[in-house]
Amino acid sequence: LLLERVLYDYKRDNIMLGPHGSVAAFDETFSFRARAHNTRGIPVKLEAEQVFPAGFKLDESTAPMETVDKDVLRFYLNLAPGEEKSVTYIVTVHHGN
Repeated sequence: LLLERVLYDYKRDNIMLGPHGSVAAFDETFSFRARAHNTRGIPVKLEAEQVFPAGFKLDESTAPMETVDKDVLRFYLNLAPGEEKSVTYIVTVHHGN
């Protein structure tokens, strides 16, 4: 079983400045593509997790996903022998007040 996870887009926005001109808060948006390939001769159920800073928000996903604790995102894929599937998902992390 092969799993390749790629960050294909990144944005930093909603930048808020503090009273002295320093950055007080901002959002980071991460766009990922995960590609899974079942190289085995039997069906498999893939369970994959990714850790983010606490308080992240899942904005969009092409597969069912669940938040585990405050900082873990988990998804599942059922793959037939030799099958390949891709999943895309977008996560936003808010930093600051």
